[in-house]
Amino acid sequence: RNAADMRSFLVVPILLTGVCLQVQDTFEVASLKPSRPGARFTEILDGAQFNCTAHSLMHLLMNAYPDIEVQPWKVSGGPAWLTSDTWDLAAKLPANMPTDQEHLYRRTEQMLRTFLAEQFKLQTHRETKEYPVYSLVVAKGGPKLKPSDAGPFSIKVGRGRLEFRHQTMSGLVQYLYSAWAP
Repeated sequence: RNAADMRSFLVVPILLTGVCLQVQDTFEVASLKPSRPGARFTEILDGAQFNCTAHSLMHLLMNAYPDIEVQPWKVSGGPAWLTSDTWDLAAKLPANMPTDQEHLYRRTEQMLRTFLAEQFKLQTHRETKEYPVYSLVVAKGGPKLKPSDAGPFSIKVGRGRLEFRHQTMSGLVQYLYSAWAP
C-alpha cells in the first residue's frame, strides 16, 4: 500500500464503562423504554420537549453528536444491539431553553449526551485511524455524468458497474460509505 491508498478520518469509539461524562446540562425529566414492535420512527423537538420513537442507540448518538457527523461506519466498539434495539425517549426540557432553533438544538444535544452517559454508562473519545480507501476517478474517455431530469431515484449494480439515476453526489458518496465502509 502507498500513501495514496490510505486516508485518516475520525472514529467515535463507544466504550460501555462505569465512567460518565461531566454533567453540564440535563433534561428536567426523561423516560427511556424499549419501543413496541412496529413503532414508527419519529422525532419531536420544541422548546418544551424532545421526544423520539423507535430510535436505536446509534440514532440517539447521531442526534447527540452532529458536530462530528456520527455515522455507523465511524463507530468502533459498543454492544451488538447498538443499531438493532430501538428505544422511545420522552424528555421534558428545562424552562430556560433558547427560543432560536440553532441554540435549542445545541443545548438539547448536550442534554442528550449527558443522558446517554448516565443511562448507558457511555464514554466516547475521538481517534484517527488509517484505512484503505477507494479513489473515485474519471474513466478513460471522460466523465459520463449527466444532469438529471425529474424522475424517481434508481440504482443498478452489476459486474463492476454502478448506475445511479436522479441522485446527488452526496447520495452517491453515502451509498459507497454504507456499502463498503470498514
